[in-house]
Amino acid sequence: GILHVHALGWEDRLQLLLDAGEWEESLAAALELYERRAGSAASVGSHGHLQQEAISTRVAQMLLQYVAAALPPPPAPAPEPEACERIGGVCVDFCVSIGRHDMLFGPIAAAFARWPAAERTLLALFEPYMLNGRLTHLSPPLLAAFARHCCAASGPDGAGLRRLEACLLAMDLARMPLPLVLRLCRRLRLHSALAAAHAAAAGDFGAPIAELLARLPAPPPADAVGAPAADDGDGGDDELPPALPPPSGAELEGVGYKLLLYLKYCFSCRAFPTGALPPAVLAAGRVQACAYLYDDAHHAARLAALLRIDTPE
Repeated sequence: GILHVHALGWEDRLQLLLDAGEWEESLAAALELYERRAGSAASVGSHGHLQQEAISTRVAQMLLQYVAAALPPPPAPAPEPEACERIGGVCVDFCVSIGRHDMLFGPIAAAFARWPAAERTLLALFEPYMLNGRLTHLSPPLLAAFARHCCAASGPDGAGLRRLEACLLAMDLARMPLPLVLRLCRRLRLHSALAAAHAAAAGDFGAPIAELLARLPAPPPADAVGAPAADDGDGGDDELPPALPPPSGAELEGVGYKLLLYLKYCFSCRAFPTGALPPAVLAAGRVQACAYLYDDAHHAARLAALLRIDTPE
């Protein structure tokens, strides 16, 4: 007899795995192919880019089919925790790798949100991707959900709030909805993230001084501070976590130390508390900080409040 042999294209190879029910193996093969094409797209011209886009589209289709099969809606039973972690890990890694944040924040997040435990698992999976810079922003609903998740996991030591602030500082705040970020930071007293959001996202280096001055144990008169409006309730449908209890005396003292540190960074033309900004932006920030402190009408009250900060010896 005659043996017929023919080469399978990449779509045919993926379809063979899908027909065998090997969803995760098929997705892994597709992602490997995508990354290989991404590395060579620059050298093969427009054809390589078109093929990469075709693979990306196919991966996205496969991922949505995978989620629909693995997480059927109620009345199907809730998935087991181990399954949620495996499925969520695949979804987050693939969406971040192919740049489909819209899919992650949209239909995939909605599928996990059908069960509170599954949603918590997905939100927990976001954290390492935020901290290592691969997930650089969140949609407003997911930012609020992630904040609630961190607050619910925060004990008396405030570890969850510190994790939330670390994630905010690691993300690209300029791509986030600034009013929501500021409202969240004020409500949860995330002062470093608040300062970074004003400076990095809005280019306003004077507003963090006003925000922190207003929170000192002995603040200047309100008319001398000129602070932005405080958190004004729930802020619509963003479902932020509830406000924290009143701060302790030690926390209020810490605000003063943070304000002095922020001013040191401004005067040294350094980004606060971490990261990098263009030198021209940092130079403008130093000018803004000086202009705020030495305002003709209010410099006496503002500088007097700084002098009242009881710095540690």
